[in-house]
Amino acid sequence: MPRIDPSIIVHKINTYLDAKPIIQKLRPVHPQKATAIQVEVKKLLKACFIYHVPLIDWVSNIVPIKKRCVYYRDINKT
Repeated sequence: MPRIDPSIIVHKINTYLDAKPIIQKLRPVHPQKATAIQVEVKKLLKACFIYHVPLIDWVSNIVPIKKRCVYYRDINKT
C-alpha cells in the first residue's frame, strides 16, 4: 500500500542461512479458481500491494480461501 510506512506492513520470513529451499510441485487448479486467482493477483499488482520476486525457489502454490460474511451489527443489541 503506497501511503503506509513499510516498517508496519512488510512481511519477512526469517530462515536459517544453511536452509535449503524445497520446491513444491505445482498443483492443478480448477479453471474457474485459476481465473479468480489471476484477477486477484493483477489487482494486487496494480495497487502495488505485491510485486514480482526473482526468488522462485521459495515460492509455494496459491491456495484460494472463500471469505465468510460475518455481520457484527447485532452483536451489541440487548
